[in-house]
Amino acid sequence: MNPALLHKRDSPRLDSVRCRADLGRAQRVVIKAGTSTIVDSDGYPSLRRISQIAEDVCAIRRAGREVIFVSSGAVGVGRNTLRRQAILGSSAFDRLHRTEERAPIGPNVLAAAGSASLMTLYQTLFSQLDTTVSELLLTKHDFETADRKENLSNALDNLLLHGIVPIVNENDAVTAGSRKSGDPFNDNDGLAALVASQMNADLMILLTDVDGLYDRPPSEPSARLIPTYPGEAAFASIQFGAKSSVGRGGMQAKIEAAMRAIDWGVPAVMVTNGAKPGAIQSVFNGTMSGTLFVEDPTPILEHEKANDVGPAVAAQARACREGSRALVNLTTEERTQVLHAVADGLDKHRAEILAANAADLERERMKQLAGPLMKRLQLTSAKIDTLVAGIRSLAEQDEPIGKVLSRMELSDGVELTKESVPIGVLMVIFESRPDSLPQIAALALRSGNGLLLKGGREAEKSNAMLHKVIVDAVEKATAGRVNKGV
Repeated sequence: MNPALLHKRDSPRLDSVRCRADLGRAQRVVIKAGTSTIVDSDGYPSLRRISQIAEDVCAIRRAGREVIFVSSGAVGVGRNTLRRQAILGSSAFDRLHRTEERAPIGPNVLAAAGSASLMTLYQTLFSQLDTTVSELLLTKHDFETADRKENLSNALDNLLLHGIVPIVNENDAVTAGSRKSGDPFNDNDGLAALVASQMNADLMILLTDVDGLYDRPPSEPSARLIPTYPGEAAFASIQFGAKSSVGRGGMQAKIEAAMRAIDWGVPAVMVTNGAKPGAIQSVFNGTMSGTLFVEDPTPILEHEKANDVGPAVAAQARACREGSRALVNLTTEERTQVLHAVADGLDKHRAEILAANAADLERERMKQLAGPLMKRLQLTSAKIDTLVAGIRSLAEQDEPIGKVLSRMELSDGVELTKESVPIGVLMVIFESRPDSLPQIAALALRSGNGLLLKGGREAEKSNAMLHKVIVDAVEKATAGRVNKGV
């Protein structure tokens, strides 16, 4: 069912995607929202999510883009509509004394009942944003003959030309029960791919109830989001979980629809979480969210690999949290010993620290770093003496953890006590003044907090050496109970 006749349009086409920032150049967009996005777990329309989609659609239209919206949810909304109708159409006596069960209602009836309610909701929300919408209910026959495809293209093109947002859905009232496995029109993901190809779209966005494609069910703790789909070879290694209880497709259907769209000439497809505010606009901002599908993912995968600091930072944060918890479990005397060990380490490794600092100074001198900044960057033996003395003084100060700050008797036998406790993990960003690092680290160790540091690149070697000296001293002084990640 490959649409052979591609509709011609005047807006620029996104010829290739080499990075996520390229998605910002997309001009014609097909957005598909699944039932799990449109309907909540109780079967009611999710007004919050639908409103957010309407706002995002109108925002990207105001930016000069053309949007075709493919919406699921008619069956889900229809189920709630008929449930309400059953209550309104029967008396209290009937509801109490009816013994026979009603005949099951087919999806075609649910779709017919829900389509009008859903469209009324869309009209109400979009009208508040000064946007007109229209409805098109399609079947697979609309993509099988040249004349019907041309009529569909002309209808959609003219609606877009007049600033109207077409809302497309499958005509489930007449197609329910006629779908075949492997048919591209088997669900609304496939419908979105057909529409995107037929209308020569630059981008297709599939909104779902998870953040994107994972290598295993997202409910599993070890599940990892796949930012860019590496190709069909990876399909066999993905473990799929159960599909949504309210939808018909699932993640496997989205992958198949995405790859069909790519094969049919759509430059890019994004699968992302429709429940997150601003999910649609974030796609055009190049944000690292969702899973991106393109014809040749190699340049994007190489770019992501070169800039992939996310897992490393996450691992550092987890290690820091574990280290902070171990630090809190130390006694006051043990934390005092740790600080003295840090002071001893700085004093003992003075030559290595000054050598690393000299390398930083030479590099920045070649770059003609300003004089005042060079002075901040420079470490001297006198500065290290000051650091050592300051840390030893801090070690002898009163214990800051568990200090009672106030007490209040609320009633007989009930007392409210305010005590000082560690925050947990601190993140500190500081300028290229390497002597700041030991000072901040000493304060964090004394107060039982883990520490994530981001120093200026000018002091890269100095900071690395100081960090090594400090974490080695902490690990040795605690016999390994506090890891180097603290």
